[in-house]
Amino acid sequence: MINTIRGIVEIEQAELDRTTQNLLRQKEETDKTRNDNLQKAIAILGFGLGAAQIGVSTAPYVIPQQQPPTPIQLPFTTSQPHPFVSSVLLSLIFGIAGAFVGWGLSSLLQAIATHKKN
Repeated sequence: MINTIRGIVEIEQAELDRTTQNLLRQKEETDKTRNDNLQKAIAILGFGLGAAQIGVSTAPYVIPQQQPPTPIQLPFTTSQPHPFVSSVLLSLIFGIAGAFVGWGLSSLLQAIATHKKN
């Protein structure tokens, strides 16, 4: 009778251990996915910020400077935007383009890494 109870307890313990192992494996997979997504987001942000910095750095050379400097006027009162507005827009364009490049490169690198594993 005691051996039967021990056998039942061991079977239940083995089933619980198997369930625990499956749960731990699933948690590790979700943690890895979350980590990969975080790395991808950081890469995209880095590319975007770097490209935006390039845009801001090149703005004085691309945007014609007005002599003498004009004060900021109300929006839509002149046909030409203020150089600061042009600089910000150029930075945004470069930043968005850089973010797309970063997204593409990180997706490509993840696909290559996944392909090498298989």
